[in-house]
Amino acid sequence: MKHKILIFVVAICLFNVAVAQNDKLFTIKNVEVTRIGGTAFEGGDVVVNFTVQPSRKIRVSENLTITPVLVGQSESMTLTPIQFSRRQAVVNEWRTGKLPSTTTIIASTKEPLVYTAAFPYQDWMNESSLKINSELYRCARTDFLSSYFVASSFKLVDERRDPVLTYFEPKVEEVKRRELSGTAYLEFKVGKWELLPYFANNAAELDKINATIEMVKTDDDIRSVKNIALWGTCSPEGSYEFNAQLAQNRVMSVREYIQNRYLYPFDIFTVTSTPENWAGLRAAVEKSTLYNRGEILSIIDSGYSPEMMDRKMSALPNYRELLDYYYPPLRRVDYRINYVVEQLDLQRSVSIYEKQPRDMSLNELYILAMSYGENSVKFVDVIRMSVLLFDDSAEANVNAAVSAVAQGKYSAAKGYLDVAKSEIFNSGSNSNNRLLESVYYNTLGVWALFTGNEALASESISRAAAMGLKAAVDNLPLVL
Repeated sequence: MKHKILIFVVAICLFNVAVAQNDKLFTIKNVEVTRIGGTAFEGGDVVVNFTVQPSRKIRVSENLTITPVLVGQSESMTLTPIQFSRRQAVVNEWRTGKLPSTTTIIASTKEPLVYTAAFPYQDWMNESSLKINSELYRCARTDFLSSYFVASSFKLVDERRDPVLTYFEPKVEEVKRRELSGTAYLEFKVGKWELLPYFANNAAELDKINATIEMVKTDDDIRSVKNIALWGTCSPEGSYEFNAQLAQNRVMSVREYIQNRYLYPFDIFTVTSTPENWAGLRAAVEKSTLYNRGEILSIIDSGYSPEMMDRKMSALPNYRELLDYYYPPLRRVDYRINYVVEQLDLQRSVSIYEKQPRDMSLNELYILAMSYGENSVKFVDVIRMSVLLFDDSAEANVNAAVSAVAQGKYSAAKGYLDVAKSEIFNSGSNSNNRLLESVYYNTLGVWALFTGNEALASESISRAAAMGLKAAVDNLPLVL
C-alpha cells in the first residue's frame, strides 16, 4: 500500500533558508516536519528536524540562541532552544553560576548541528508553521536578531480528505402493525365470574387495561385497533372441569367490560383461556427458595392428570404457603391490543416522535433524522431511538454504526456492526439487501481506518466499491 495507517508519516516539509539579516550569523537548511505513528487522522508524534550552522565563528564574548517555535492558529509551542557559544564562554558562565537551561542544546563549534525535537501530536498542530527566533548576547547586552518562518502550513493529517460515510435509507413499511400488551391480576369472589370493578384491587388492574387502550386511542385518526386478544387462566386448586368454566367465563367478563366501555364490535376480540396455570406455577417455584422446590417441580413435571397433581400438591406440608403466595398471581388475564398506524408525513412525524415513537417506521424515523441535518444533535437522537425500537434490524444497526463512527464512538460502532453483520448475512440476498451490505462494508472499512486496522480497511472498502457504492469508490484512494 502507498499510504500506511499504523505507521503513518505525513507532511515531510523540506525548506532551505539562508539568513541574510544581522551579519548573516547562521543558516537553516533541510527543514523537515513529520508525523509518525497513529492513524491517518490522529495520534502519533510530531518530529521536527533541520540543520543549523553559524556563518562565522562565535566570539568568546558572544552567545547565539536560536529558538524554534511551532505556531498554530490557536496555540503555539516553544521547542528546545539551541545555544552557540565558544567553549571559554560556556566555562565562564559555569564559573559565574550562569548555567544554561537543561533543555538547551549547547554547541561550541562552527560545524553544522542537526536539530531534532519530538512531541505528541495535537489537533491544533495540523497546518501550523515553524518559526525561528534568534538572539545574540554580547558584552552584557542581548540583541534580538530576527523572527521568521521557515516552514508554513504543513499538513500533519492525511492530505487527501476524511473518509466518506453514507447512511442507508430503510424500505417503506407498507402496513405498520403495532401492539401493546400487559397483564391484569383481577380478583373475583370465590367460585364467581362476575367482574366487580371496585372489588379488592380491581380498579387499579382495570386502569392498566384502560391506559393501554387509551394510548392507542390518542391520535386515533392515525391508529385503528384491529384486534384485542384476551387470555385468562385460574390457579390449579379444585376441580379441573370447574376451573375450565371459571377461566373462560372470567375472561369473557373482561371482554364485556372493554366492549361496553369502548363500544368495540364483538368480532374485534379474540378470547382464549387455560383452565389451570401449571406453567406459571412451575416458573414461580423454579425461581423460589422453597425448601421442597425439587419435589414440587417433580410433581408438575410428572405427567399426572391435573386432578392427581392437585391432590399431591395439597398433601405437601407447605401447601398453605403455596395457596397464599404462589397461587394468586396465577389468576390473571393477559391482554394484547393489535393496531395499525397510518403512514406519517414529516410534519406529523415530529409530533408523534415526541409522544409515541414506536408508531413510526424505520423509514419515517430516517426521514425525520435527515430533516435535522446529518450528525446534528437531533439527528443523532433519532438514529439512537431507531436502533432502540428496532434493535434486531440490520438497517437500524448499520445507520447507528455510521452515526457512532462519525462521532468517534468506535466501541459502540463495533457493537452495532456486529449485530448488523449477523442480520444481513442471515436474511438472504436481494437488491435492497445488497445495497445495505455495501453500506455495511463501507462503514466497517472506515471504522477500521480510524482504529488502525489497515488490512480490514482495505478489504472492506474495496468490497463495498466493487458492489458499486459511490462512497466506497471515493474512499478507495485512502486504502490503495
